[in-house]
Amino acid sequence: MHKDVDIQTKFSYVLSVIKQYLIKQIKSYQRRVQTQLDRFQRDIQTAVMKKVKGPLGSVGADMGRLDGIGRGLTCRLTAGEDILKADVGGKPDF
Repeated sequence: MHKDVDIQTKFSYVLSVIKQYLIKQIKSYQRRVQTQLDRFQRDIQTAVMKKVKGPLGSVGADMGRLDGIGRGLTCRLTAGEDILKADVGGKPDF
């Protein structure tokens, strides 16, 4: 009976050691896979941005020009509204 308990204890210890080893290996594998996935994602994003930057590279400058046109139109709209208010009987903005 004493031998059975001793064998079970040793077996339990061996299983515990194997379990700890496997947990370490799995975590190490997960870190390596995550590192590779992060690198892959970064490389894909860089490649896509290079491809997109060519055709869309001038969009920022074009948007700036459109913003200026928008401000000019807003000023003209405001001036037109002020004229209409004055014609309808409102106070002129002078």
